[in-house]
Amino acid sequence: MLINASVLGLRISYDDKGYYWERDGLVDEVGESLTKRELFSLSGKLVGHGREGVGWDDRILPEADAFAREMVSRVMDHDSVKGVCDMKENESCVVWCAASSLTVAACIEVKENIVEDGSWKESERFHINLAELKAVIKGLNLALQWYFMHIELVTDSRECLAGSGLC
Repeated sequence: MLINASVLGLRISYDDKGYYWERDGLVDEVGESLTKRELFSLSGKLVGHGREGVGWDDRILPEADAFAREMVSRVMDHDSVKGVCDMKENESCVVWCAASSLTVAACIEVKENIVEDGSWKESERFHINLAELKAVIKGLNLALQWYFMHIELVTDSRECLAGSGLC
């Protein structure tokens, strides 16, 4: 006889050999690119139900400990969260700008390093040239906050700059 039940995110099964528990719902395969929300959800799924009833200061299972150490080791070897922060006033930068019907975006590059980026959701729909111009303004504002005095502006739309006096 086989009995299955789901309790608190765990699947509990019983057969002639005894009771067994496992996650209720498989951890999905990871796609090509994760959003921040998906990464946190995945982390919660991986650790959320490990050893129910164990206190926060109790030791985790050796398998989970080994997994955590491997993740930390890989992050230490290949950490993508890094950047340059020794900019000097009056240094030059490149401001990259782009827009779509949903958002405007800009990033600041100094010596081939991205030092800041941002995107802003547009609540109103604008003609694409106007949206591109808004991206340019956002990008220039970012650069001015860093006190850059020499700014190279790059956009994929020459028309958005034609009436602005910027080109």
